[in-house]
Amino acid sequence: AALRLTDREFGVLALLARRAGTPVGRATLLAEVWRLDGRPTSSVVATIVYRLRARLAAEGATARIHTTGDGYVLVAEADAAPGAGRA
Repeated sequence: AALRLTDREFGVLALLARRAGTPVGRATLLAEVWRLDGRPTSSVVATIVYRLRARLAAEGATARIHTTGDGYVLVAEADAAPGAGRA
């Protein structure tokens, strides 16, 4: 089954995938996906990531999105440290 994503979900996932394994800050996501400087709030980013996590899990994806200090990182499940959470 194809993974159905909104434009914003796709933009966030695509950016995280291009930088897989490297943390991407909320400000960078806002600037590159929303093309805005700090608006909307980072809670909008958190909501999109929440939905992406659910969609990826429902599809049995082997990649996971983890929360970092100021953003998110996409990692392959095999690369994730045991006990690594979404925080």
